[in-house]
Amino acid sequence: MPLRSLSLTALCVLGFVLVTTSGCGGGGNGGPAVTPGTPTRTPTRTLRPGEPTFTPTRTVAPPSPTPTQTPVQVQPGSRGIVESIRVAPPGAVVAVPAGVYAPFRVTASDLNGPITVVADVTGQLTGFPAGDVVINAAGAATGISLEGVDGLTVDGFTVRGATRAGIEIREGNAVTIRNSIVRENSRDGMRLLRAAGTRIWNNLILRNGGPGVSLLASSNVAVVNNTFYANRGNGLVMASDESGRPSETILVRNNIFVGNTPRGITVDSSTVGFDGDYNLNRDGFFNASAGPHDLNVDPFWLDPGNQNGFRIPGTDDECRGGSAIMDAGDPDTDPELLALLAQRTTQVDNKPDCIGAGCCPSGCVPGTENDCVKIGAVDLGYHYPIR
Repeated sequence: MPLRSLSLTALCVLGFVLVTTSGCGGGGNGGPAVTPGTPTRTPTRTLRPGEPTFTPTRTVAPPSPTPTQTPVQVQPGSRGIVESIRVAPPGAVVAVPAGVYAPFRVTASDLNGPITVVADVTGQLTGFPAGDVVINAAGAATGISLEGVDGLTVDGFTVRGATRAGIEIREGNAVTIRNSIVRENSRDGMRLLRAAGTRIWNNLILRNGGPGVSLLASSNVAVVNNTFYANRGNGLVMASDESGRPSETILVRNNIFVGNTPRGITVDSSTVGFDGDYNLNRDGFFNASAGPHDLNVDPFWLDPGNQNGFRIPGTDDECRGGSAIMDAGDPDTDPELLALLAQRTTQVDNKPDCIGAGCCPSGCVPGTENDCVKIGAVDLGYHYPIR
């Protein structure tokens, strides 16, 4: 994925806002067999005559890691998540420290305007130790319920244990769910019902009893850079609601679908305007076809049996050039999302992604002060926080 020009210290260093040390990566094998009848593409792009090995697509300045105003901080034991949301002014960040929390519900009357609710997994906003921020539904219908809300962003939570949906959005508008892990809910991971303008960005959605994400009578939804793994009611489903109102204008880009049954992507016949491309889908399609840039190849995850370890090669002694997810995304991916991903990593070892072809581009030698530049399209799937 496109990153800034950075200096090198010890190894090819990615100068992220959060971390300034790195390892190089690549290799790996294994994975499920290609689904018969599903298009298979090689991840290697053929360069045009005279085209350089790396062609810049855009330069993205990462956003500041801190909000422009003091966050409204959740105080465990005294002021909860919803209480903090109610006192947050428009444009505020509500910061939730690491810990395990009960499910919560937000309605339009709880909001004073657009805000961002951030699970502070790094501890930077709250000063608490780094750690997961878990919404444990513990058998409740939903973990996070958003009803009729506009302009709300939910960022970085782990949501599990719900009986209907880990995250449910009803009648909402311009809601963003990003950087979250939605896992092991009895039915849907996420469910959108008559929602409009929703962005589902950079989430790990795994081992849910139903679909990873259900879009019901929802419109203008962007499902981008998510990893769908081992969901038992399809990875992504687009369908109508009980009245027959269809889902419309669904953009699906840069996602990974592996181990979902019976299909990776299912499109109901009522759906209007499904636009899917630049995805890695091992699980096939129902009522849809692969896009011209879609892949059906092994992502070369290391230790794919580890439920938390969907990492591509990328430790100090590996080269990460063996994974098809590298640089396989849409070159026109939203710059706002690219800036977020530039501060994260496809690894699970708190190390930034390695840069260049194989490990380092020509002229970049580990241990020197040469500039290293990783230029190319965005990597597919979920990117982890760097803590």
